Amino acid sequence: MEGILNGSELARAALDPATPPERIAAALATLKGGNPEHRTEEMRSFISENDARRFLGNISRTAIWKLRKRGGLKAYRLGRRVVYAPGDLKRFVEKGAGADA
Repeated sequence: MEGILNGSELARAALDPATPPERIAAALATLKGGNPEHRTEEMRSFISENDARRFLGNISRTAIWKLRKRGGLKAYRLGRRVVYAPGDLKRFVEKGAGADA
């Protein structure tokens, strides 16, 4: 079936290397209430929490958790995994740099 994935199907599909990234991104956007056409390009690839921590300057697991909980950093759950869209991380850094200036 090629329709939009629900939450549990999304988790299974994310772990399957044969699932096209575009299909996962569209399902995520739909589950989050966004327009899949708008978000697919940006969300085509996700990065792991460890890679996101390195991108943000080798911050600790606790620090990235606090950023997520306070709503400053957008993260997505794929099953048990927490992943980040590179565009969201870039916007977070740009917004933080602009706030310091």
